[in-house]
Amino acid sequence: MKVAGEGILTRSGGHGAACGFALENGERLPEFRDRLIEHASSIPDEELVPLLEIDAEIPLAAVTMENAERVAALEPYGMGNPRPVFVSRRCQVLSCDTMGATGAHIRLSLLDENGRKVKAVGFKMGDRLLDIMGKPELDLAYEMSINEWNGSRSAECRLVDVRAVEG
Repeated sequence: MKVAGEGILTRSGGHGAACGFALENGERLPEFRDRLIEHASSIPDEELVPLLEIDAEIPLAAVTMENAERVAALEPYGMGNPRPVFVSRRCQVLSCDTMGATGAHIRLSLLDENGRKVKAVGFKMGDRLLDIMGKPELDLAYEMSINEWNGSRSAECRLVDVRAVEG
């Protein structure tokens, strides 16, 4: 099988993660589209399953300002230095709702192992509310971050994924 852009593209990318390209001739765009579709249809289903890379499993009680500052000290983040993703399991839910004018985001209030409240936000995850609402425990995948609002700072979880604990 030909590479999708072979003989059609005059240049592409600039590095492995770049996605820009230039066509030799705009009239060949339909051919390029057909080749992309053909190539995509040859990818085995098992390679299309999204994977979530987890750096460490930690108790929710580890979400503290001290640890959030340690994580922030690892910046800048980017391709060669992705933000660490943590997992905390069986987190007790105090409250769960949406935020934002259109309810596009979720906000959780959780209780850690020491009885302390921990905040978690899931940007663009408002559609997940029905999956987790009313569930007493959740498994969380998140980035630990520092929330700065109205002059105060607090450690919080920025959700990457969330699921209800069954049973």
